[in-house]
Amino acid sequence: MLADALDLPPDTVRRVLTAEDLARIDSYAGGARDLHELLAAVLPLDRPRWYEATVTAQRGTVMTLGYLAVPADDGLDVSLAMAAPGQLVRWPGPARVTVSGMHQPDGMPDEMFRELQAAAGIILRALLLGL
Repeated sequence: MLADALDLPPDTVRRVLTAEDLARIDSYAGGARDLHELLAAVLPLDRPRWYEATVTAQRGTVMTLGYLAVPADDGLDVSLAMAAPGQLVRWPGPARVTVSGMHQPDGMPDEMFRELQAAAGIILRALLLGL
């Protein structure tokens, strides 16, 4: 499990997403940028949540993606990690998601922030679906 290689908060609820979970998440309407409006429906979050999924990229590389949501006073802090054969990447972050939007941390490259926006969309959908 990717989570075992990371320093997650000790009370984190961990879930490995199944193909069925991913299909439900993908079918949930709304883009990553729009979902912050639904944040109030999942707050307050009682403790951190970790979602992990193994996927095959377009070029056939098998990757494990991990999504972390940590409660914050005014929303959630989201982070993303990825493992591919022979490498582990933990994206800088976290980035804060509030009911008014997602806030790009100072110095975070736009490409990295877009990845975290997509991760936030997955996290919010999973939380809304009760996963």
